[in-house]
Amino acid sequence: MRKKIVFVILLFSICGSLRAQTMYEFNYYFDFDGIREEYKALMYTNGDGTGFMRVKYFNKQLKTWFLIDMDMKESYGRDKNKNIDYNKIVFEGKDPYVIIGDTNFVYAPDLFWFKVDPQTGYMDPWAVISVEDGKKYEGVYTKAELIEMEDLTKDFVLQFFPKDDPFYKSLFEPVIRTGGTFSQPAQLHLITVANTEDDKIGPTCAIDKKSTNKIFSSIATVLGIPFKATEISGNDFSKANVLKALNGINSGANDIIVFYYSGHGFSKGNNDPNLFPYLDFRLNNLTQKLADEQMNIEEIYKMIKVKQGRVKLVLSDCCNWGDQMESVISPNVASSRSSSLGLSIESCQQLFMSPEPVSYLITAAQKGEVSAGTLVQGGFFTSQFKSALEKYMGIGNKDQFSWSDVVRLAQEQTKKIASGVQCPQPENETIFKDCKQTPVYKRN
Repeated sequence: MRKKIVFVILLFSICGSLRAQTMYEFNYYFDFDGIREEYKALMYTNGDGTGFMRVKYFNKQLKTWFLIDMDMKESYGRDKNKNIDYNKIVFEGKDPYVIIGDTNFVYAPDLFWFKVDPQTGYMDPWAVISVEDGKKYEGVYTKAELIEMEDLTKDFVLQFFPKDDPFYKSLFEPVIRTGGTFSQPAQLHLITVANTEDDKIGPTCAIDKKSTNKIFSSIATVLGIPFKATEISGNDFSKANVLKALNGINSGANDIIVFYYSGHGFSKGNNDPNLFPYLDFRLNNLTQKLADEQMNIEEIYKMIKVKQGRVKLVLSDCCNWGDQMESVISPNVASSRSSSLGLSIESCQQLFMSPEPVSYLITAAQKGEVSAGTLVQGGFFTSQFKSALEKYMGIGNKDQFSWSDVVRLAQEQTKKIASGVQCPQPENETIFKDCKQTPVYKRN
């Protein structure tokens, strides 16, 4: 069963991780003892708080242009008493290196502060700070603008990335896989099953359904393949319709098959050998018998594994403990604004068109655990799996990766976020402690 959890004091461990990809362009200046230095910067951050920054400026003392690259580290602010301030986030550059300019020059990264706007609830750029020789300087923004995909023209990108930079090439000179099996017909099949009519978890299931459809339809668009979506929700939510959709999959050798479930789930106790949850397909708990409307997620996985396909994913965002638990509504938390950034065609092909076929069964919580979520982000597992896909397939990814990296990141981030809320405990569901939610999976 999905749990909508009440947030507690550990909000700092999750708030920043509920973001999607964000890109900002900053123009700002510092007055260093009578010398004004003007800067242009591009900051790219992922949902897990990682990212990078490019800074371009003319150093008046050295009389030369510099282009600096650095990784970004996100953390929460502190008040005067060193207590965590949940309304402020600071991004600090790490490991800067010179792309253009004197490579022996040591660049001191600035600190970019974001603060909650009480009127919008978003974290917005607030201040930029530089520390030189132990002295703190406060800069002045002349521009702080959220960047969308349509803003990434060649002229704009060339301000921060040379033409031989992987970021530039991924946007304007992508390497497209051709020949062999990749030139054969393919399509992406998506079956989403969501208990949107449930009076407690219905709203979060609706969010999960929408976000899952969005990410996989985007992947199909980038890959240039047909997108075949089957949605089972509302009054159509039933075991019979799920079986009909599964049996109706007619796939080819290069196809992508994704089954996604958001709703109530449960385990049958320690005496049951199944480690993955049973799915509850009842629309009405009073008139329908659970025994008639349940199915273990592994049964679905077995049905999909025998289908033809290159990539097969079976995902479930549900609890894996008990079938008689009540839900608790959670409030919203502040987050940064998100940019509508695209996916890299090379990264999408790397993940979904690998020569080696792959199958994954992934569920939101291990046996004996609940699955947490919010009314704004939906299930933690769903949001973090989507965030992991966006990070590795995003236009800003600079690293090699595989499916194991995506799954591991989703697992780690879900576990981290859930630890910041409270859940009922298996030994006594009237006792609430820090939530333990660890997604589990099996491959092939």
